[in-house]
This record gives sequence, structure tokens and C-alpha cells, in this order.
Amino acid sequence: MINEKAITNATHYEPHPLANIFPLADAREYEALKESIHKIGQQHPIILFDGKILDGRNRYNACNELHIEPTIELFTGTASEAENYSIDVNTARRHTSKSQQAMLAAYIVLNSRTSEEKNLSVSKASKKFLVSEKYIKRSIDIKSYNDLIANDVFNGIETIYNAEKRIIAMKEL
Repeated sequence: MINEKAITNATHYEPHPLANIFPLADAREYEALKESIHKIGQQHPIILFDGKILDGRNRYNACNELHIEPTIELFTGTASEAENYSIDVNTARRHTSKSQQAMLAAYIVLNSRTSEEKNLSVSKASKKFLVSEKYIKRSIDIKSYNDLIANDVFNGIETIYNAEKRIIAMKEL
């Protein structure tokens, strides 16, 4: 549900909480994106929902650094549709491991934001993210114990297995 009317202006936009669920591009990916925008221009619009960036944080930052006014479009669907849109475009675009996908699902389960899915079940998240319920439950346990370790899994620095080993070692101290 994207409003086809492109909007461009110099307004500063903050990331939407749904966008912040996903990690930003790493330095190499970001520099490649910025170079592409510099050479051929912005190919995909930044999508706003509730006045915040739902999709396109990296494009937005690159355009700002390059002093290029970004093309903006508005997402006009519901909060639930915005969440589904954000998940769909980001999981399709990103090269994420199963550990990262499971941690993302855990974040969604723990921080459900829409009234329609206040209590998103692990079972539903498993179907939505195509990862096992067991992996999501393990991710929830990691996140519940230590946010920093959960962030390492989320950012692809650590696997769920290695994160669990770190937690066991911490508990033994």
C-alpha cells in the first residue's frame, strides 16, 4: 500500500521502529550503495510510515551524505501491513543467516507492535520467518538473558549456538 505520489523535500526523517528491527548495511555494502547512488542516482524510493522511514535508511543516509534530495513515498496501509511489508522487503533483500532470522523473529515476538498481533506466537513467527520454533525460543532465551549477546547474533557476529555457549560460560563465573 504505497502512495505512488513521490514526495521530495529537505525534511529530516527518523527511522521507524519497525525499520530499526533490521541491521543497517555493513560498511562495504553501504559504500557500494552510496557509490551506486552517486553514479546512477537513487533507484528505489525511501518509504515513510507515520512520518518515519519504514524502508530505505541506508538510501536516505547515502543521499544525505551525497547532498542528493531523496525520493520519498508514503506507505498508506495499517500498522500490521507496515510490519509485514518491512519484514518482506528486508528479509528478501538481506543475506541473513538462520540465526539472524531467528533472532529477528524473537524480537518481533517479544516486541509485537500492532494491535492485531499483540501476542504474536512463536508458531506464527516461525511460519513468517521460515525458521524453526526451537530456534526462535532459543533466541528469546538469549535476548532475555543478555541484550548485547542477542545483538551480536542479530548483527551476524555470533551464531545462536555460540551465543548460548557464551551465556553458559558467563553463568559459570
